Amino acid sequence: MTTFAALLAVVMAWGLMSRRLARYSITLPIVLVAMGAVLSATQVVLVELGSEAVRILVELALSILLFADATER
Repeated sequence: MTTFAALLAVVMAWGLMSRRLARYSITLPIVLVAMGAVLSATQVVLVELGSEAVRILVELALSILLFADATER
């Protein structure tokens, strides 16, 4: 549940600050990677890299990211 709350907090903060951060070319994938690194380094979110759930989540994130990138002009 902590993982979901952390992700929700990051996405909500992005929604509030996205216009200002876009001026500096800071995108949502950059923010998510940075916050994931910070949250896992401080052990707020524990990630077991060998689990099946992580593999599925990474594949899903990659497919969404590639689709979103392909639709931009």
